[in-house]
Amino acid sequence: MIWETIESAPKDGSLILAWVNRAPMIAFWGRTDVWNPPGWHGGHCHINHINQPTHWTPLQPPDGLPMPLAGGIVVGGDWDGKD
Repeated sequence: MIWETIESAPKDGSLILAWVNRAPMIAFWGRTDVWNPPGWHGGHCHINHINQPTHWTPLQPPDGLPMPLAGGIVVGGDWDGKD
């Protein structure tokens, strides 16, 4: 696993593994509502200005499965959305 500085992380809604306050967290850059500016989010919360991510690494889905974006959008892979 190779960690890069957070400045090089994608800001397109891709889920990443971010290093936040001495611990890893699945995160994404975006907006969660119309009242707040875009920023880093982890889980269902905004990552505050004190606990900003410093590094990141890409998440890789299992072979043959698509990579989801935040909000449940699926990118790539051969999954057709049917169970």
